[in-house]
Amino acid sequence: VAVTSGKGGVGKTTVAVNLAVQASRQGRRTLIFDADLGLANVHVLTGISPRGSVMDVVNGKATLAQILSDGPENVKVLCGGSGMAELANLGKDMVHSLGRELEQLASAFDVIVIDTAAGISANVIHFLGLADEIVLVATPNIASILDAYGVVKVARQSRTPGQINLLVNQVETIEQSTAVFNNISTCTQRFLQFCPQYLGYLLRDPAMEQANQARKPFVTLYPNATNTRLLGEAAARVCQPKNASAEGPEADRSLARLFFGEAFQHSAKN
Repeated sequence: VAVTSGKGGVGKTTVAVNLAVQASRQGRRTLIFDADLGLANVHVLTGISPRGSVMDVVNGKATLAQILSDGPENVKVLCGGSGMAELANLGKDMVHSLGRELEQLASAFDVIVIDTAAGISANVIHFLGLADEIVLVATPNIASILDAYGVVKVARQSRTPGQINLLVNQVETIEQSTAVFNNISTCTQRFLQFCPQYLGYLLRDPAMEQANQARKPFVTLYPNATNTRLLGEAAARVCQPKNASAEGPEADRSLARLFFGEAFQHSAKN
């Protein structure tokens, strides 16, 4: 599951961390890989002191398996580097090597959550290409909406195989989230002949930032919050095994209606 965004500052890493924790709570062996290699901060938001970073792998001092760190609620963490220009500008061969090594780890986990960098760099698109599910995080901010469309456009042009799902963050109401989805999906349908899936929304909540400042996952600190429930529902959708839904796409649509109610019905009609 690759979590990505066009614009920075939309809560992408917060979503990635909390999706990973919710997947673990649902009984799945879960790994989160911080693929924002040069400006990594998953270790900050999870409050861990990592055993190592991708820099150790790049320098030939360790393998990805050897730098696995213990994160919150049984989640394993692979850390990137912070403030390391050489990681931010890794060559194509090294990025592909990391991707292959990550795929080798896959047999030990049920879910790997990849927190990509923001934007549409070649490295971001490569990591998106590894994913079965892509979670595109956007907010009602107009720049975020435009950049989210840009991510969908480049992902489609690059023929990434994963399903693209839109999660609208920092909304005041469910109606605001469906308006964002409709804006993006109208553009993608018109210009790309494609529509992403509506994954859901997260409410604007100061406690989300408070949890980040405390270096704890939001869902751990606030287990009964609305956003915790919504993150659990999103994790159930995108973190299930590919063959888990024996009934096929109609079952998936029914599950979405159960989770998102009228918002899904409205977006599906558009």
